[in-house]
Amino acid sequence: MIKIFQAFIVTIIICGFLTSCRSTKGVAKSITIESGEIPPDMATEDFTIIGILHGKKGYDKWVVKDFAAYPGNSVTSTMADLNKTYSDKKKYRYLMDGDMKTERTSTTNAKGRQEYMTTTSYRYYILDRKTGKTYKRKDDSSFFSKEMIAYLKAIDAVRKK
Repeated sequence: MIKIFQAFIVTIIICGFLTSCRSTKGVAKSITIESGEIPPDMATEDFTIIGILHGKKGYDKWVVKDFAAYPGNSVTSTMADLNKTYSDKKKYRYLMDGDMKTERTSTTNAKGRQEYMTTTSYRYYILDRKTGKTYKRKDDSSFFSKEMIAYLKAIDAVRKK
């Protein structure tokens, strides 16, 4: 029974690894204006996108790093500083942020004990500050930095057309 359980766990881990290892380039190709995840005006306007910081050191360092690597114009800001520093909605029309979702699941191990696992995922979106419309990613991911990079690559691809 224990060997079957171990094989099951290994299979789950391998499946999770294979499905989570999609390249950011591959994910970026699925993020399009047509899918409703990118504002259409991004293709024709000159803009600076704002990456939102949340005051969480481990998260914010990746936002700063990923937005610094974005080849277009970008800045990072907290929501509190947004309207003070970046109030020009023509220049700073778009912001990118994510909704965090935490799930706690429980399973019974081979010895009959409850084991709990908590997973956190993010679903990113772009807010058009001029119109108030939100363009949300269809997928969420536990690999928040990879997801952010893919979204920024997709925006850059639209911007360069």
